[in-house]
Amino acid sequence: MPSNQKWKRVQYQQAALVALFILLLGVGVYSYAEYREKQSLLKVTFHHEESSSPPFFLEIANTPSQRSKGLMYRKHLAPDRGMLFIFPEEKQQSFWMKNTFISLDMIFVSPDQQVVGIVHSAPPLTEDRQTVPAKSTHVIELPAGTAKTHQITKNTRVKFHTPTPKPL
Repeated sequence: MPSNQKWKRVQYQQAALVALFILLLGVGVYSYAEYREKQSLLKVTFHHEESSSPPFFLEIANTPSQRSKGLMYRKHLAPDRGMLFIFPEEKQQSFWMKNTFISLDMIFVSPDQQVVGIVHSAPPLTEDRQTVPAKSTHVIELPAGTAKTHQITKNTRVKFHTPTPKPL
């Protein structure tokens, strides 16, 4: 084989190695970014007598402005993501779906971390009030259908895997 062909083969091998390195670096950066994002979210699971749900990762809305905005203007919510609303007092909470483009399950939770009611598949883009006839201090919003899929019902226990922040 002439030396020119050898040189070209070496160049192709080096280019392939550089491309592989760049690809692996990109995958690593993406994985690390996803890992960091999940670390900033609150991990929650739901527990029944015989089983528990997979983990969900929730953004926290514990200030009046965060609670007011909620999941408005979002076009997509991953199946394992949601939002936790934390309220300063236990009372009958009420929500609307104004400017919320995705249908949601709203899971109302008592201070002792027990589900007290669920609004299934709240319709998007409406000002109709969504509530349950029970007092709660926390409301978890997940993609519509999640509660049925994971058999989350009234009296299901909620486990927050890190200390829950207090409302501001």
